[in-house]
Amino acid sequence: MTQTTRVTCHHNQSTIRRPTAEHMTTKDLIAQVAQETGLSKEKVRPVVVVVFSILRESLAQGIPVILPGIGTVHHAYRKGRTAKTLKDKEAFVQADTYYLKLKNSKSLKDALRSLCKELGGKGGVPALTKPSERRLDAKDAQSGG
Repeated sequence: MTQTTRVTCHHNQSTIRRPTAEHMTTKDLIAQVAQETGLSKEKVRPVVVVVFSILRESLAQGIPVILPGIGTVHHAYRKGRTAKTLKDKEAFVQADTYYLKLKNSKSLKDALRSLCKELGGKGGVPALTKPSERRLDAKDAQSGG
């Protein structure tokens, strides 16, 4: 039996049951590719590893990666700033940094909007969360940590 979890759309807090999938690992991806292509996992694994390696090298060199149906992954610059620790409120300097950014493709945006409509929302990109996590976050916010 497939495990399910309740997910919520942020527009109107409606919930439906969806299969539980916290994240997809490389092992899961290899298994799914093997299943859909009919190839063995041993033949698929090196190909997936090489694809990830090429993507990593391209991004490290500052070359945007276009993934049809998903979007464009590129690096962005974040200027350094002064921040404070939450615990001690001590100031510290965060250095300038680069980070990865995903510009969603139209087809991915449309898929997310249709998911939100299925959940009863207004069609915006949904924020899917488990109700139990939302309650815990609210309690943490009220208690101050």
